[in-house]
Amino acid sequence: MAPNSPPLTSSAALRTGHTLLRQVGEGVQLARSGRFEDTVALLDETQYLLRRHPLSRVSTVLPGTLANLGLAQSLCGNFTAARDHLQEARSRADEHGLAVLDLIVRQNLGCLALHRGDSAAAIGLFHDLLPSMPEDRREALHVDMAEALLTEGLVEEAVEALDDSAGAGPTAQLREATLRLLEGDPAHARAVGLQVRQLHGRGSLWYRFAERLVYRAGRRSPRRRRRGCPVPVSNAHPPHTVRAGLAQALSTGAAETALEWAELTRASRTPLVPGPTAAADREHTDAYRSSHAHSGAAGAEARAREWEQARWRSFYAPHLRRALSPPEAAPSTRDGTEPWCPVTDTLRGRLGGRAYVRYVQIDDRAWALVASEEGVEAFPLGSAADLSARAARFAACAPGGPGFARAADEAGRSLLGPVLARIGDRPLVLSWDPFLGEPPWGALPALCGRPLSLVASARAWLERPSEVPSPDRVLLASGPTLPGAVAEVDALARLYPQARVLSGERARPEAVLEGMEHSDLVHLAGHGHVPKRAAMLASVELEGAPLLACDLAGIERVPSVVTLATCWNGRAFGRRAGPPLGFVGALLARGARAVVASPVPVRDAQTGTAMRRFHRALAAGTPVPEAVALHLGHAGFCCYGG
Repeated sequence: MAPNSPPLTSSAALRTGHTLLRQVGEGVQLARSGRFEDTVALLDETQYLLRRHPLSRVSTVLPGTLANLGLAQSLCGNFTAARDHLQEARSRADEHGLAVLDLIVRQNLGCLALHRGDSAAAIGLFHDLLPSMPEDRREALHVDMAEALLTEGLVEEAVEALDDSAGAGPTAQLREATLRLLEGDPAHARAVGLQVRQLHGRGSLWYRFAERLVYRAGRRSPRRRRRGCPVPVSNAHPPHTVRAGLAQALSTGAAETALEWAELTRASRTPLVPGPTAAADREHTDAYRSSHAHSGAAGAEARAREWEQARWRSFYAPHLRRALSPPEAAPSTRDGTEPWCPVTDTLRGRLGGRAYVRYVQIDDRAWALVASEEGVEAFPLGSAADLSARAARFAACAPGGPGFARAADEAGRSLLGPVLARIGDRPLVLSWDPFLGEPPWGALPALCGRPLSLVASARAWLERPSEVPSPDRVLLASGPTLPGAVAEVDALARLYPQARVLSGERARPEAVLEGMEHSDLVHLAGHGHVPKRAAMLASVELEGAPLLACDLAGIERVPSVVTLATCWNGRAFGRRAGPPLGFVGALLARGARAVVASPVPVRDAQTGTAMRRFHRALAAGTPVPEAVALHLGHAGFCCYGG
């Protein structure tokens, strides 16, 4: 209808209104069948006519049409038009108080950010929407979130996003396939992605994630070339560049270059994942602590998940503005201008009689990079999925329990068999990719009694503090509900007569935190727990309330050496992308030299004797890694840092 045409009669308006609404419905159906270009053509014409029709006064019609049009345009690559239409849709939804439509438009803006290459802005916006999105829209939001996370190489986080959707059918299939990708089986992940993509079509909820999964699982290492391979030039390469550089270095036999790229695997994800210094707000922390006190750690899992979601929202808040008000130009790459400082030569010069072992996964293969004063070598270890499964079986068996010896032997032969001839009986510094999980490394037969330092990277080991703990500044604390912990601390008090001892009603979290600020050597004993999805809520049970890993952010300094005589509190160090989390990650990030902890359950009856022997060795001047190897490694304890 031309702008100057006469007003429509009621009957004419009704007829044309029905036609326009039918066109909107047809446009939506075209999008669901994957015909996005046809959707754009139809809805663009329809929105033009709607603006001049009485139907535009119905609050939901025009903004709803613009929301669908903008999403289709973003899928076609028409980013500027998509931005303009989605912004107008959001403005109109806000004007008419259409809260649910506003949420849908914001989700579409997140998809726009993702499609134009700004995954961080998309992740931030999707996290911001999670608490408010209606139940019937949550599966779509979680699938979009998973796609954004997978785009950035955050595979485990993508699995969790799909798991949170509680979706069945294709969503559950894609979750299982992504988990298999994480465990080192890209062939299975690719096959499932292809199947979902074929069965459900281009316009389905799952197509884009399936396509991303097929691409991620199908990227193969480059064939071996005679020419050299690139070296890192920046400390801010994105994850896919790091993977490609590492794969090419391994394929050409350039072990030293491979080690340089391996150093970046955690660093490349640091801008994408909340680290140990990022926390949720006080309200969420207090809510978790209260739930933990009334229902126990297991009963507070729902609060723990809410806390972790709030932590991610806070971490990604700076990216929200880009998603809600997209700039004209596509975002620049994350590669920074700070040059990469090679680590290999410095590492070899500082290792002395030690060896450094770095486990990496490329495609479906696992490798070990071994550095010593003699040089760097790369050892193929076979199937990453098989190695992951053996490490998981080993970690699932309690030290000394049924099946432990066999699982330890199988894992040890797979992980260490190919490299033992190279490392000999050297003390080890060791780091690994997340596909190996959190095994108690010191309990492997070939490593029992061998000094072992677990680190996030070679650079982290080189930059560790040099401070040695003073036996004059010792804190011993025990929780109230574990009899062995109280006896353990009483025995250690005789070894350290000058120590400050907190037990019973004195062992409250605030007193322990205050004591940690003024101590160089700390021993905490009690029940430990690490929520599956919120490692910074790792806890040690104390009087009245648990001490949480996130509480450490509130003290001015941390001790040089901390021993956590608890179950589980070595978890969250190596099983995820990004920096280490939990008590270990928080302490090392704040400047602790070494943390002694177990990633598996420990036996209360046996721990006390082993801890006394460990502390006697420590008091006699034995270095922490060696003291752990001699007295605690067999029980599942590890030395982190050191």
